Amino acid sequence: MESKKLSLTGKILIVKSLGISKFALVASLLHVPEDIKKRINTITFNFIWNGKTDKVKRKIIIQKYELGGLRMIDFRNYVNAAKCVWIKKYLSSINTSWKKTFECFSKKENLGLFLRSNFDINEVTKSLPDYYKDSILAWHCLRLKSNGGREFIWYNRNIKINKKTVYNHRFLQAGVWTLQDLYVDNVVIQFDEWLKRGVLPNDFLLWRGLLQQAAKENLNIEVKSVNKGYIQINDQCKEIEGISQRDLHECFNRLELQSLKKNDFKAKIKHESIHGAISDIEWRCIFNLSRSVNSRNYVKDIQYKILYRFLATNMLLYKMKKVVSQNCSFCNIAPESLEHLLYNCNIVLNFWLQLFGKWNEHLNTEHIDCNLKIVIFGLLNRGNLSENESISLNLIILCAKSYIWSCKQTKSNLNVNRFMIKLEEEIEIVKQTGPIHECIMKFIEEG
Repeated sequence: MESKKLSLTGKILIVKSLGISKFALVASLLHVPEDIKKRINTITFNFIWNGKTDKVKRKIIIQKYELGGLRMIDFRNYVNAAKCVWIKKYLSSINTSWKKTFECFSKKENLGLFLRSNFDINEVTKSLPDYYKDSILAWHCLRLKSNGGREFIWYNRNIKINKKTVYNHRFLQAGVWTLQDLYVDNVVIQFDEWLKRGVLPNDFLLWRGLLQQAAKENLNIEVKSVNKGYIQINDQCKEIEGISQRDLHECFNRLELQSLKKNDFKAKIKHESIHGAISDIEWRCIFNLSRSVNSRNYVKDIQYKILYRFLATNMLLYKMKKVVSQNCSFCNIAPESLEHLLYNCNIVLNFWLQLFGKWNEHLNTEHIDCNLKIVIFGLLNRGNLSENESISLNLIILCAKSYIWSCKQTKSNLNVNRFMIKLEEEIEIVKQTGPIHECIMKFIEEG
């Protein structure tokens, strides 16, 4: 099958259903070498971009729609999520014999607490089999947190004595989970009290060392209950038992996104230099807008190319030495930038004014003025429009941009009446996949 005939969304669906899914069981049960992960990623992303250079950073395209992605699969994150599901099963309360094997290989006195702590990955046993090592490394990346934000003392990489993390089962049984547990009402619990609770005299040096760590951290001591099974997923903590592989996969994707710098979002920077500052909330709405309307994937793809500014305008093609002139396909006067092609060209602007005139004339709604920002991003602030009217207008804008692009490619003249015919054909197609609101049907009938 030739991927050139498929939309970006369609190719991603094929990668998920016919490609990555084949490795699901293997990824969860066997060690997958890094070079294999890299090769699989190269093959899948080459399929998405037809063997050409990636147009959108991989760390972005794997994100959810509202974060600017297309839910593409990064095989490395997919494998890491599968490994973390295995760790999650180990941390469950169900006792099974296979857990003993993991504990034996790990050489940790309390492996369950080790995995729940902010542990030092360098203290993982070097002789540990690759599968277990991969699983612990993936789990370490998720930044486990305790309920209430207080970290465990034990196996904590930030609390070391003689350059090693500490663990003492007697103090643990006596009720010491965090540094705060060494105090009552901001007063140090004396060692004699710990002796009564089962701690041995030779644990005195450990107790003193922990108090020194508490003083070093300059803690505001307060008593807090610690829940032993929480993990940071997106912007909130979830119980380990309640997280799914999908949650874990999205968490790894978010970590990838957070690793990017501001300069990595060149399309955003360019748009903001033209339209002014755009908040993160607005960007979420912009990215999610094309997904909130019922339209073909081809139409959504064009909007995605516009947002990431890799729509093949003559100016871009001229820089790539693909065409002999960078002038506009319609007016043939000014260079064909993205903004010129979609709005600033006098011929295109006249098309938009006629189209918005029809909308304002035939629908008894708030008067909507056409401008560059609405054309590029869609109608974000619906004002007095109903939700259905806003969705319908955004669908019309998306289809109109698709029509402009089609006319550029076929070297046809823009015509509002001809667009209305194309819009009706588009609606008949998308009717089969979802509902179409009455206001857009009224617009087509009266227009």
